[in-house]
Amino acid sequence: MWRFVREIDVGDLVVVPHGSDFYVAEVTSPAMYDESKVEEDTAYRRNVKWLNDKNPMPRGLAKSALVSRMKNQGTCARATDLLPQVEECLKISKAGFKPTFKGNLQSKLIRDTVDKKRIGRMMTERFTDQPKLFRNQSAIEARLTQLQEPHIKPLTSYVEKLRLEVGRLKIPYFDPWDGGVNAECLFLLEAPGGNAVASNFISRNNNDETAKNFFSLNCEAGLSRKNTITWNIIPWYIGTERKIRAANNKDITDGIPHLIRLLALLPNLRVVVLLGRKAERAESYFFNTKPELKIFRSPHPSPLYVNNALGNRDCILKTLIEVADFIHTVP
Repeated sequence: MWRFVREIDVGDLVVVPHGSDFYVAEVTSPAMYDESKVEEDTAYRRNVKWLNDKNPMPRGLAKSALVSRMKNQGTCARATDLLPQVEECLKISKAGFKPTFKGNLQSKLIRDTVDKKRIGRMMTERFTDQPKLFRNQSAIEARLTQLQEPHIKPLTSYVEKLRLEVGRLKIPYFDPWDGGVNAECLFLLEAPGGNAVASNFISRNNNDETAKNFFSLNCEAGLSRKNTITWNIIPWYIGTERKIRAANNKDITDGIPHLIRLLALLPNLRVVVLLGRKAERAESYFFNTKPELKIFRSPHPSPLYVNNALGNRDCILKTLIEVADFIHTVP
């Protein structure tokens, strides 16, 4: 209300949103107080001259910045910086712009997409990166809204096509909080477990001890997740509804061709870390396909190994520190 009374001047333009349209008016009087309108909560008033022959304009006519400003939840928002956009809308409308069904539909689709991304960002910003974050279902739902972000979108498409190709739905997505197609390092494990299927992500934020170990070890080694992605030599869940089983030779043979196809989507890849004996079976295929890749071997970060003997965890940590040194120092 302060801005309406104190900051608006005679001659200023005001934009008035109304459903999927908006009006533009020119202020023609100072602020006035009409006691008869107190009950309506509109006692403070100004006279205006409605432009565009008092006709509304569709929001689809406005650029994204102006559309966004019209969504402000306050009574009054400053838009002086967008005055050229307002004037442009008036000019286009005066020239005879006529909304069409196709144009309105396209505008709605654009607005819906922008809104979805904005909501996704807001949801994501609520969560701090930490082990077992996916105990919170809302964190999973927020991560799902990021699957079409540019760095992860090609990998999302890869997963969805793979599901159709092999007829398996239990193939989790790549994690959007990782580096996606910009990754320099690929961590390769054996197969997705039950918690990865539950969250729908191959992620260090999954609600299990292996993911927790992997999260902590990467942090200690100084490896930014934005430089890495994580995948499995067998990309689909193997086992029953109750329990995952160990991978066999056929599983690995079936999974390898899809792994090789994945490499074409990773133009910046320089390092592969094979985590566990099953993942090591892919080493020769990497050598034959992209011999320039630097290969590291490491034990699997499962609690069965990490907690089995003193020093086991340090063995994995030592390898990850070497990986970090290579990424940070070797051009």
